[in-house]
Amino acid sequence: MNTTILNYKKTKHFMYRQWDRNITDHLLYRVLPLLNETQPNIKVLFWVDLHKLKVPPPSRYSKLGLVIKNQVLISCFWRETNGDSVSFAITAKSRQ
Repeated sequence: MNTTILNYKKTKHFMYRQWDRNITDHLLYRVLPLLNETQPNIKVLFWVDLHKLKVPPPSRYSKLGLVIKNQVLISCFWRETNGDSVSFAITAKSRQ
């Protein structure tokens, strides 16, 4: 797995999540050129609708979430849609 893609650097966390969630570099090559990261030093969450890209999404997922800061890919996850309800393919753990 490559540590960079286009002008973006992948963190180890991102590479693990990419592998764990079956997000291919081929998909990232199609998605990343569409993003416009305008504010430096701020983490930005981008939602990418795969149906609009005419990319067949993996089963039950339709949106890809990417967390990016300063041209660094921090995390990635799928958003799952079930009819009218929306759930997320990632869960946040509380810090204590």
